[in-house]
Amino acid sequence: MPGQNAIFLTREEAVDAIRIDLQQYDPQTGLLCELVPVVMGARAVAVRDADHHRVWIKQSARGPMRLVSSAELADTLFSKLATAAASTERLADLCASVFKEPAVAGVDTETHREGVWIETGMAGYRCRQCGRCCLTLDYHAQCTADDYKRWQADGRDDILQWVRCVPGKKNAPAYRIWVAPGTETPVSVCPFLKKEPGTDKRLCAIHAVKPDVCRQYPLTRKHARKTGCVGLDT
Repeated sequence: MPGQNAIFLTREEAVDAIRIDLQQYDPQTGLLCELVPVVMGARAVAVRDADHHRVWIKQSARGPMRLVSSAELADTLFSKLATAAASTERLADLCASVFKEPAVAGVDTETHREGVWIETGMAGYRCRQCGRCCLTLDYHAQCTADDYKRWQADGRDDILQWVRCVPGKKNAPAYRIWVAPGTETPVSVCPFLKKEPGTDKRLCAIHAVKPDVCRQYPLTRKHARKTGCVGLDT
């Protein structure tokens, strides 16, 4: 049974979470090398290059070694994972390897959907309002349709002016935040991140209606550590 700090991800959400992890941080070449034979087959081989942004790989025992960037390899592994019919048990094993926390295949008790339960490792976490997540995460493509509809329903034109609607998968709309009003250029810092006068704290000016990606942070201990969060420090 999952623990108190476990979260449930459907198969699709688990695959997407792995994609985000592989693409979000600085090159995780060690992790990528571990995943190559798991995702691409037992005969595939990966060796780290002296440049930690690159990896030597070959897909068969007799195949030639070729040098690829960590970003390219991450994209290749995700594409392979997204199209493969992996069992939920195997997907759980991949989640455990990627997120460095226990993960088991299971069913959501409310929706009865099949997926993966992942321990977050977040016991004892407390937000210290350091703002590092807001300053370091690449969140521009993480706005959801539910976010957009919520802001529309609340009449939050002050937020919507920083959002752009773009073509998404299967002609469904997708959304980008935070884009400078009247332009197509994402801003480098969230416009709603404010510094509390006289302190080192940073506050969210739209905390009650902030995007889902912000509400979910930090999903796991690894996520917190990778983004420099101090909420787990004693």
